[in-house]
Amino acid sequence: MNSLDDYIPRPGLSVPIVTILDARGRILEDQQRAVVRYALQDGAGADIVFAAGTTGEWDRIDNPRRQAVARIAIEECRRARAAAAKKIEAWAGITAHTRSDTLDNLSHALHAGADAAVVAPLSIKDLEHPAEFVERDIGAVFDRAGRMLPLFLYDNAGIAAPGKSP
Repeated sequence: MNSLDDYIPRPGLSVPIVTILDARGRILEDQQRAVVRYALQDGAGADIVFAAGTTGEWDRIDNPRRQAVARIAIEECRRARAAAAKKIEAWAGITAHTRSDTLDNLSHALHAGADAAVVAPLSIKDLEHPAEFVERDIGAVFDRAGRMLPLFLYDNAGIAAPGKSP
């Protein structure tokens, strides 16, 4: 990818992955990796793996778990990409309950090497001005990192945080 202006999501199969937890709520890393590998099918499966996002559990796990799930997916996609004859992308869901945690998740996704990030601004409880948040706060994270990645805004007006409306 030469420029974010030229970015087009991969055609093909996009698979949101579930988070695998034990009875105490801890991520079962070996099983989490197995779920990602199953979706990837040695390069014959998913073109995009989307972690910590659209499966609905993002708001029921804490930030360290969201970040761990994203990291595992990114690592497994990187391994599969090296072995497969095609590009496989890892997208990280970065939405958290707070602005601060969401920005921390974006920093983590950048550092871990995500191919894209997805945020649902209407689900962030302490966010009053989504457009300003995206432009100013998310932009500042990109500026500090010295690089950007594609950012997809998830329109979830039907499940917005209490008191939020589109």
